[in-house]
Order: sequence, then C-alpha cells, then structure tokens
Amino acid sequence: MIGKIRKGRGFAGLAAYLYGPGKREEHTDPRVVAGDNVSLGDPRSWRDWAADMTFYAGQRPDVARPVWHCALRAAPEDPVLDDARWAAIAAQHIAAMGLSGHPWVAVRHGPDHVHIVACRVDPAGRVWRDSHDYARSMRSCRRIEVDHGLTVVDARRRAGRYAATTTAAERARAQRRGVDPERARLRDAMHAARAAAAGAGVAGWERQLAAHGVLYRAVTTRDGTIIGYRVSLPGWTDPDGKQVWLKASQVDRALSWNRVRPELDTGRSGQARAATPRRDSRRPDRADRKAARVAAQGFAVAPKPPVVTHGDAEELTEALLIRLRQWRWYERQHQHDQRRRHR
Repeated sequence: MIGKIRKGRGFAGLAAYLYGPGKREEHTDPRVVAGDNVSLGDPRSWRDWAADMTFYAGQRPDVARPVWHCALRAAPEDPVLDDARWAAIAAQHIAAMGLSGHPWVAVRHGPDHVHIVACRVDPAGRVWRDSHDYARSMRSCRRIEVDHGLTVVDARRRAGRYAATTTAAERARAQRRGVDPERARLRDAMHAARAAAAGAGVAGWERQLAAHGVLYRAVTTRDGTIIGYRVSLPGWTDPDGKQVWLKASQVDRALSWNRVRPELDTGRSGQARAATPRRDSRRPDRADRKAARVAAQGFAVAPKPPVVTHGDAEELTEALLIRLRQWRWYERQHQHDQRRRHR
C-alpha cells in the first residue's frame, strides 16, 4: 500500500477532477465509498460534500491549505478489492492520521486505489495539525497491509530508491496498443547500452544509446560539465504531440549519471577527469606557478558556482561535488607550493 499526500486550497476543483474523466480518461464510475461529517446522499455526486467541507474550512480563514488529500494505492500483486474493503481501509487510515471527527470522504474511480479527501477544520472550528503526516501515513499503510493481508511494500520501494515502475496510465496505453510500455522498453535499451559502453567513455556511452534507439540530451552546467541525461524513445509523445523526456533515474535509479559514469572508464570517468583541472605535463613549472597564484589570491579566479541549465536537485548536487573536487585540487596545489617555498 502506497499513500501519496497532497494539500490544497479548494475542495471543488479537486472534487471535479476526481469525478471527471481523468487526464487520460482513466476514471471509471467515480463514487464515494465512505465518509463522515458531510452530506452523503448521492455517492456519484460531489457537490454536497464539497460544499460542506468548504463551509467548515471557511470558519478558519487563517488556514491557507485546508484540503488534505491522500491517494491510497494497492500493490500490483494485490487482488482487486471491493468497495466495502476500500471503505474499511479508508476509515482505518483516517483514524490513524488523527482525522476522526473531521469531514472526510473516500472516492473510488479505479480498481486499485482510493482517494481520501479531508477537511483540516472540523465542525467546531478546530484545526488538525499536519506535522509529520507523511511519516504517520507510512506507518498506517504498513498496518493496513498486515491487517488486510495485502502485499507488504519493502523499505527500498517506500523510499523511492528502486527502479522506477511504469505508471498506470502508461500500462493502460500500452495495453490498448498491444505493446510493452515505453518506459520498460527504454529501461531495457539503456541497460543494454550501459553494458556495451563499459570502458568506452562518454562518447562511447552516447554512441551506444543511439545504437539502441534511445534519444538523449545531456544536461550540463554552463561550462559544459555533464551532470545527467534526459532520455526518450522515437514516437513517445504526450497527448499534445510533444516528445516525452525523462531523467535517466526516472527510468531506473541504477541508470542515474553518478552510477553510470564510473563504469565508462576503468578509473574515474572521462567526464570527471575533464572536469578536474589538468597539469601541463610539458611545462609543469608553469602550471604549478599558475595554480599557486590562484591560491595566493584567495581563489579569486577559481571556478564559479555552477549554473544548471536544466535539471533538479540531484543534478545540482552532482555539479557541486565536481566543484568541490576542483577546490580541493587548488588547495593541494597551494599547500605544495608553500612547502616548496619553505625548503
């Protein structure tokens, strides 16, 4: 059981989405299967319960995000649960989160998951504090798995440090077309390219990606240092016809750049060596003097902080590590020069 939490400002917009067709028309027969402290006359209508929650939230205008939304999804290995089982699971999760007495509903519009929508303001105007709700939700999911005989999700999968799986929408699209999901085919192709590119450097890695039918774009800092890749497959487009691009780590965590890079050379990767200042083997004295001058100036002309043109926190961290190695190199050169001066 996986619980995905989101928080928001308005109930009507969320309710309209849950009862709508979905982004890819994946919503089927949206209905309320459980709830409390709201009007539940017609389970296939959202306006009454959304209006109730909006009213209660209005008692506390100081609460900026009164909407608490949690999507509980069963593992692919679990059987399809009926509405009564999902109702019991939702009620147990609400109690574990400390939201008993607050307005809430559980909406089901698919076979393998349910959406819990709760108002953080109860009918008396008291506010539910959402601190540490992610950790509480994880503990509740583990308890639900045991109590209902569902697949126990291991710690690595809960933390997200596992090979990225295909989404439900990707699987449904692939099933309609009678092919494997694009993400799965991309994963296989990239692993094959990775094995073939061992010891071949960055150029060999990119050649193998192209040879295995993988579209790629290097993510670089402003000075050209590679800190990751965006990848795709020919013909993989979104509903608007735009090419779908994923980080390599979204295809498989084992394909992230900091894991692939060391395999491209026998020692450090070619790119890592390129990012480290080189000593001029033909004129070592001149290279040493230049490094010493830089150090003596308090690193006045040392590398600037990285500017990532595309990417996220993981790629920025990689760039910062490269810069740290460069600073350490300058520091060692300065210490070496100081020792030479005092001889």
